[in-house]
Amino acid sequence: SPVRFALTAVTAWKTSAPGVRAHAFQLIYLVQACFLARRLGQLGVVHLHNHIAMNSATVAMLASSLSGVPWSMTVHGPHDFIEPYRWALPQKIASAGFSVFIAEFGRSQAMMLVESALWPRMHVVRCGLDESFLQFPRTRITNDAGLVFVGRLAPEKGVLLLLEAVARLVAEGVRPRLVLIGDGPSRPEVEAY
Repeated sequence: SPVRFALTAVTAWKTSAPGVRAHAFQLIYLVQACFLARRLGQLGVVHLHNHIAMNSATVAMLASSLSGVPWSMTVHGPHDFIEPYRWALPQKIASAGFSVFIAEFGRSQAMMLVESALWPRMHVVRCGLDESFLQFPRTRITNDAGLVFVGRLAPEKGVLLLLEAVARLVAEGVRPRLVLIGDGPSRPEVEAY
C-alpha cells in the first residue's frame, strides 16, 4: 500500500533521533519493518509484541503501521528512560495497543512522557518472584550447589551483587560452583572481582 508506506516513512522520519547516523539507522529499521510486515501477513499474525522498547520496538511500531497488525511492547528500562526521546518512547506508547512495565517506577517515569489518556494502556507485569516463593522454606546453599547466571554483563543486571553474595558464602565456609554465561561492558570488572 503506497499510502500506508508513505505514512510509515513519515513516522520513521519523525521518530528518528537527530543526526545523520540516527537517520541512517532509522532507514534500516524501516527496511526491517517492511520485511517483518510481510512476514506478519504470511503467518497470519494477529498481534505483535516486542520485548524491548528501544530499536526493536521501532521496527515493531513501523511494521504495525505497514501491516495494520496491532502491537504492544514491554519497557524494561533503565536505558529507555535515560534517553526516552531518542528512542521515541512517547510515540511508541501512543502507537502501541498497550505497554508493559516491569515495575511501578518504570510506569511512573513513562507517565510523565505521555498524556493521561494513555495511562490506562500502561500495565505493570513484574519480572520477579511472587509472594508464593517466599512461603517455601529457605534452601541452604551447600558446597555441591551449582549457581548459573545467563545474561548480559552490564551494571543493571547485578552480576557484581551476585559475586558479592557468593563471596559471603565463601567467607562462611560454603563453596558453591558459580558459572557466568554472557558478555558485555562489565566483563573486565566482573573478571577483576
